Amino acid sequence: MKKLKKNPRKHLISFEIRTKSISLDVLSKKIGINPSSGSRNKGQKNKSGKKNRIEKYTRFRLFSNLPKTKDLGKHLDLIIRQVEKSKTFKKGILPRDKHLSVCIADIFDFNKQAYY
Repeated sequence: MKKLKKNPRKHLISFEIRTKSISLDVLSKKIGINPSSGSRNKGQKNKSGKKNRIEKYTRFRLFSNLPKTKDLGKHLDLIIRQVEKSKTFKKGILPRDKHLSVCIADIFDFNKQAYY
């Protein structure tokens, strides 16, 4: 029996705050974290996806900056530590219309699975 070829999984983790009431600059200053690329202001044109789509929300995104092949738990720990150190969960910091979410993507190539 041949050894299985390792198919490394890749992980992409992000934390998002969505609001209609304040700008990305104001939000990032209030919580004390610089946003990751992919963050957008309400009213900004979205250059990816649908053509000429205007953002309905300000989207603050914080991505893990670890290599995508690192363990999923390490990505989550990094995001949690960054958010915990910030002012994100202090009373009165986030606007009332906030929506918080975490996106976890586990990426691997089915075609590279090797079973012998």
